[in-house]
Amino acid sequence: MPTNVSVAANAASGVLFQNVQFDLANEYNPNTSTFSPRTAGVYSLNASVEFQSNANVDFNLEVVFFVNQDVVGGNNTFQTRNLPAVVAITEILELNAGDTVTVAMRSTVTGVIQATTRTRFAAARVPSPTV
Repeated sequence: MPTNVSVAANAASGVLFQNVQFDLANEYNPNTSTFSPRTAGVYSLNASVEFQSNANVDFNLEVVFFVNQDVVGGNNTFQTRNLPAVVAITEILELNAGDTVTVAMRSTVTGVIQATTRTRFAAARVPSPTV
């Protein structure tokens, strides 16, 4: 069962994506929320995170992909007050077989990453044209 994750202010937190709809090539580990492609190629990666702050103040959210522990891409958003906020990221990256892809989030306030359908991750290999 997916669980919410508490987040400290200004600290990067790994995002858990534990609800797997399908994993056709057995490339995703829901226990570690790590995607590791079996085939080298170009991949479309998408992630979104729903966050609920603990305070009724304005705040910033940032989400990034880590590929082999290196930050790749990122997106941030400004949120007013304590309504649930969603920040999303999309990247098209060339990955090698065995690379590891994870997602991290940072907020300027304490709060909770919500384990809802709006917190999700998707990866798909983009077919290469034949010559």
